[in-house]
Amino acid sequence: MIGGHHKLSVKFVKRMVSNRIKGFFLFCSGAHLDILKHEDCKNEHNKYVGIGSAVFFTAVFAFLSSSYALFTVFKSYFFAILFGIIWAGFIFSLDRYIVSTLKKENSKYAESEIWNGLANRAIEIFKASPRIALAILLAFVISKPLELKIFEREIENELIAIQQSVIQNQEQKVRDRYEPSIKRRNDQISVLQGELESRKRIFDELTTTANQEADGTGGSGRPNLGPIYRAKKVAADNAEDEYRQVLNRNQPTINALREEVADLEKNLQDELTKLKRVDYDGLLARITALGNLTEFIKEEPQLPSSVVTLQNDSLSKKDTVLQVAPISKVQAERPIYKSNSMYYANLAILLLFMCIELAPLLFKILTDRGIYDIKLQMLEEKVYSQEVEQISYLNDEINKRIKIKVGENQNIVERELADNKGLLQKISDAQIELAQEIINFWKSDQLNEIRKNPEYYVANLKKEEKSNGEIK
Repeated sequence: MIGGHHKLSVKFVKRMVSNRIKGFFLFCSGAHLDILKHEDCKNEHNKYVGIGSAVFFTAVFAFLSSSYALFTVFKSYFFAILFGIIWAGFIFSLDRYIVSTLKKENSKYAESEIWNGLANRAIEIFKASPRIALAILLAFVISKPLELKIFEREIENELIAIQQSVIQNQEQKVRDRYEPSIKRRNDQISVLQGELESRKRIFDELTTTANQEADGTGGSGRPNLGPIYRAKKVAADNAEDEYRQVLNRNQPTINALREEVADLEKNLQDELTKLKRVDYDGLLARITALGNLTEFIKEEPQLPSSVVTLQNDSLSKKDTVLQVAPISKVQAERPIYKSNSMYYANLAILLLFMCIELAPLLFKILTDRGIYDIKLQMLEEKVYSQEVEQISYLNDEINKRIKIKVGENQNIVERELADNKGLLQKISDAQIELAQEIINFWKSDQLNEIRKNPEYYVANLKKEEKSNGEIK
């Protein structure tokens, strides 16, 4: 009994773990979980578990890639893991969104099912082309740090060569500042030293000639101190005087120039010693080294710039001479055995990650339209129709309220117009009454004036009649 309960508990745990993993991958696929829970969608689970696992493992590769890349920058496991998790979460969300927004087409373009299916596939690929381009870009971003880790040993060797090249360039720049001055002074020393040696050689030759004339080993062949000897002795003495003059003139200048050369060489060595040696080991340096290693070679590799050749100095002997070609710019030493193997390996890794990144999209495009897609379309159309109906209802309500409001406003305006019309009529009637009262008051006042002085008004009337007759 105990063994039976133990077996049941183990099976229960396995089933629970399996269901949790399955549910997690279904979530990763971006599918509508409520639709997948329907009984008639059970056969769709394996498809979306495969899509979800591809999305998940793409995020895992993104975590490994970004963690390694950031570790080369910060040299800290904490920051590398932290930013790696953030980057992996971003890639996961992006891939999940890309897969979830890709819908299966079911339009009718032809009577043939084959041509209709091909047309739908083509439309799906066309609609997914921006997502495919984004997936390819993500594959480039994810694969590059992993390539740095895979080719780490080769990159380390390449970094050493690049470091040496950088050091040589730095040293060459320092030498370029000092070597022209040193060469100019050495050339001056050579000219002065050559003039001095020329005078010394003439003096030695004339002295030897005079001595040979004196002891009979040269010249006339007889020992004598006669006129010939004295003439040669005078020439030797003159040559000695000229040599001494040139020596006294050139030697101080030569000594001064040699001291200047020594000072310049000392300053050159001091600056070379003080040069700051920076470790060339950053992320950009590693990417550069990887680019050098994976560069495609179109031609046969050239021999190094420094080549040992044999030259014939004479017919009897041969000397080995080191011929160094002039180098305008110091380059990193490249191995002459470099091949395209790393180029193809790098290309294979890139294509592998492109396939991994494109796998969820390809799964979604290549699979046939299933029950889940039909139910999802029905749900979307239902929601869409409900939204349209709700919008129509809201529009009707708004139009109704607008009409009611317009009617109420019209009644208010008509009532205000009627009230204003009655008020204006009252004002007009009151103005007429006031005018009548004013006329009556004026009439009464004029009658009183006439009664008080009727002769005055009669005379005025006669004057008016007379003036009117004259005018006529």
